[in-house]
Amino acid sequence: MAAPGVPLFVVEDTGHFRLRVQLEAAAAGLARTGAVARVRLDSLGSRDLEARVVEVEGGADPNSHTIGVRLELPADSAIRSGLFGRAWFRRGERRALVVPRGAVVRRGQLTGVYAVDSAGLLRWRVVTLGETNGGGNVEILSGLGAGEKYAVNPAERELDGKRAGGGA
Repeated sequence: MAAPGVPLFVVEDTGHFRLRVQLEAAAAGLARTGAVARVRLDSLGSRDLEARVVEVEGGADPNSHTIGVRLELPADSAIRSGLFGRAWFRRGERRALVVPRGAVVRRGQLTGVYAVDSAGLLRWRVVTLGETNGGGNVEILSGLGAGEKYAVNPAERELDGKRAGGGA
């Protein structure tokens, strides 16, 4: 029995899924049709997907000051309708000095790395950390220069004053 306003059935194309995101109006220039965004759906864990912008709404929502953007998701058997996700748009690039998280040694409230000095000895040097990326690297803002050698995985060993080996 059919009634007005009550759906009889839902048709779904499981080969093409889109993610609708709200982007702050100030950043609307990042979401041009064809632009690529990194997407993470909560149900897929930490796996990232690459999606393309296929539609940008014409006007901003006057209450939230956001613009709706639709992203075409890649074909993936784990994607289903109704999943929650987030999208990241590239704002630009910058060069940064990064080291593996395992190279950073904590001593109380200080953080540092074992850097190789001019005599070939390891010396603990205080560094200022920046952002951590998803690949297990951490940005060094100060305390270590580009091209300097350092101990990659010192763990809890005391290496200050020891000769740097092939693993530094």
